[in-house]
Parts: sequence; structure tokens; C-alpha cells
Amino acid sequence: NERFMHIVLGKNKQVGRFMRRETIINQGMRVVVCFMIGILLVYVIYKKTRFYYNRPIFIPFSVRLNAYDLVLPVGDSYHLRVMNINKRVSFSSTDFKVADVRFNGKIVAYRTGTAIINVSVDDTIVKCKVTVIDLSQSSITIGVGKNTTLSVDGWNGSVLWSSKNTDVVTIEEDGVLTGRCKGKTVVIAEVNGKTLRCTVTVK
Repeated sequence: NERFMHIVLGKNKQVGRFMRRETIINQGMRVVVCFMIGILLVYVIYKKTRFYYNRPIFIPFSVRLNAYDLVLPVGDSYHLRVMNINKRVSFSSTDFKVADVRFNGKIVAYRTGTAIINVSVDDTIVKCKVTVIDLSQSSITIGVGKNTTLSVDGWNGSVLWSSKNTDVVTIEEDGVLTGRCKGKTVVIAEVNGKTLRCTVTVK
């Protein structure tokens, strides 16, 4: 009987060790699966935010651009370059009707909107966001005491408005301009370091 009890107890201990080992493995698998799902969710959410297009943290010898977030008025251009690298580079635009890019990295802004310039070096792709802006009107004629509103198409951020001759035209922070007396002047909108001009004639 004692021998039988030893055998039973020994088997029970082996079964217990096996079950504990299996429990640890199952818990480990669950942690790994949860971790992978978490990474996937973070990546999906991250791609939908503006931080996806901001300048990344640079790793030594990684592919770097001279710009990562551009604001260009319609008709303007910018030469996008890959820094400190001597390899074959290819450029492409996600919307060439808004902003196209030539083989040498020259970006040309065509109409208001947003496009992403993809820069490929070997198996690496680096992105540059291009926002193309323009004034809602390039020239306006209004009467004395009359109001009209200017806006910057393609832009949702702040705009700094000013008038070159406030005796002729004044403009408010929200883009509402008022004709003060007969004459002609220029209203200026400053957006992210870029300047847009509208000629205003007051009759």
C-alpha cells in the first residue's frame, strides 16, 4: 500500500508540474498575442494622425529628406532632396493633379489640396506631405463701405491678414475686408511662411 501511495503521489506531482508548465505556456502565448494586437492598433491609429507625416527620429545612415511637411502656393515649386546619400532615388506623388514631382525631386504645385510625395531608396520609402494653397480670389472690386470675405483654399490653420493701405481697405482676422475709400491696394495673407496677394479695387 505504501508503495502504491508513493507511485500515485509521484504521478500526481508529475501531472501537477505538467499542468503548471502548460498554464505558463498558455499565459505566455496570450501575452504575445495581446502585445501584437496592441502594436497593430497603435500603427493603424498612428497612420491616421498628422504625426505619421512629421519628421521621424533619425537613425544613423538612414534615409533623410530636406523637408517632410511643405506648404506651397499654387504655381510654386520646391526641390526635394535626399540628404547625404549616393544611391538611385525614385519619386512619386499620390495625387499628381495637386502636386507632381519630377525625376530629379522637383515638386510643382498645381491646385489646392494635399498630396504625399513618396521617396524610394532601395527598400525604404520616406514620405513628404505637400499642402497646396491659394486665395479664394486673386482680385476683387468692391464699393466704399461694402464688405466681402477672402479665404485661403486648401488650408485649415491660422492666417495672418494685412492691407498695404488701410485708408483704402481694411481686413479683419477672419478675412472680412471693407472698402474705406476709392483707390487700389493689395491685401496680403501669410500662411506658414508663404505669402499670398489679392489686388483690391474700391470704387
